Amino acid sequence: RRRRPKARQPGLQEDRREAAPGARVLAADLMAQLQKGGAARASALNTLQQPGLVRSLGFQQLGCRVVQLALDLAERQDAVRLAQGLRGHIVEAIKSPHCNYVVQKFIKVLSPQEAEFVVREIADARFQCVRHEYGCRILCRLLEHSGAESGMARILDRVLAEAEDLIKDQFGHYVMESVLEHGAPHHRQRIVAALQASLTRGSLRRNAAYVLEKAIWYGTSEDRVKLATGLLALPRHGADALAWSQGGGVVLRAISQLPEPWSGKVREHLRSAGIRAGSE
Repeated sequence: RRRRPKARQPGLQEDRREAAPGARVLAADLMAQLQKGGAARASALNTLQQPGLVRSLGFQQLGCRVVQLALDLAERQDAVRLAQGLRGHIVEAIKSPHCNYVVQKFIKVLSPQEAEFVVREIADARFQCVRHEYGCRILCRLLEHSGAESGMARILDRVLAEAEDLIKDQFGHYVMESVLEHGAPHHRQRIVAALQASLTRGSLRRNAAYVLEKAIWYGTSEDRVKLATGLLALPRHGADALAWSQGGGVVLRAISQLPEPWSGKVREHLRSAGIRAGSE
């Protein structure tokens, strides 16, 4: 089983926010009020709409949980107001080991139109969100909930210019997989083309093997034939390298989704290079 990106320890900036006088006490009080319900909950939701408070709490370990719970419990209009507390600070929030979860919650509870500022700030920033350990999560959530929006298309057009590198990237490959599952057909085609190029060079690394698996699952019949052809043409050195990596089992598992006769042909080709399924 693959491990998701590990969270790093909070940086100096987050540590300072965590240590602010009374910050943890305030977060604990608000959490208790939200959980109590009734008038206490209404009071907490009103308090959280004070200028700067969502931003202050969002960068704290407990505070970010308070904001997430409030977003789940709030009426739609109140949730929108809470989200405005991070407007202008989305990229900073994405880089935080705590506040990135708040941004993910925005994307889940708000409509694409209400969360449009999140997409716009990412698109306008000179920040490689796709290669960041938390940024890749944000892009995956946006694809799941806002994949058809024009702002996301702008981001993906820029991101997929590097598709051949990103299918192998430590964090970028998660986004490539999400594009295959939730993205537009023309964006999926760019990833299939990147996989074909990787197969031609015999450089299908472990992360790219996971992307290949998703491409076979979610691709068209034509995509599957293209990828099967690429696997059959995989140079011997490429097949040998795949056999000794974790990617070999992933690919062998994926080709069971190929139509015949392609599935049998590819399986036999990879077996000849020493790649075996775990059950064989």
